[in-house]
Amino acid sequence: LTEEQDQTVRVLETNDALRPQQWALNAVGFESAWKFSSGAGVKVAVVDTGVLGSHEDLYGSVLSGLDLASDAARYDRARNGEVDPEGHGTHVAGIIAAHANNTIGIAGAAPQVKIMPIRVLDASGSGSSSDVAEGIIWATDHGARVINLSLGGPQSPGMQTAIRYALSKQVVTFAAAGNSYQSGNQASYPAAYPEA
Repeated sequence: LTEEQDQTVRVLETNDALRPQQWALNAVGFESAWKFSSGAGVKVAVVDTGVLGSHEDLYGSVLSGLDLASDAARYDRARNGEVDPEGHGTHVAGIIAAHANNTIGIAGAAPQVKIMPIRVLDASGSGSSSDVAEGIIWATDHGARVINLSLGGPQSPGMQTAIRYALSKQVVTFAAAGNSYQSGNQASYPAAYPEA
């Protein structure tokens, strides 16, 4: 394409304390993409156990969301999803958007995105497919461009319809493919839906 002297390029590493343990960032190469985009202006809905808005590696990046979990009255009086008594949603949000180069914790894959917490799973990590479907629709209608579903279960026509609705609004939905390798790693839903 051009004639020039070849230059050395390398991963744009961060000073985050736990960054050396993040093998996934190395495997996928997110940091090398940051020179093009690190997610500024993008809202990612995390439909999960909530996201702790005050977490030191996410503070300022968590928007007000929605709490549909069965125990919302006990844990989230504001019903904005910015609590996480189970911890899973905050973990997921950190992988997506933890602040980079702040010497704290980890670096997220897209450290400038805004996280929209949609709490549909209770403090034990369980919830209903109808709440997940409602959360997907709410996130779509409130400006999410990406919806993350690190959850799974049996087929649910309501969830599939909600994912189709999101897709019709040009919102992409990512879902966990399953963590049950030892039991055959059967396809779980919503990841098994072609729209996800």
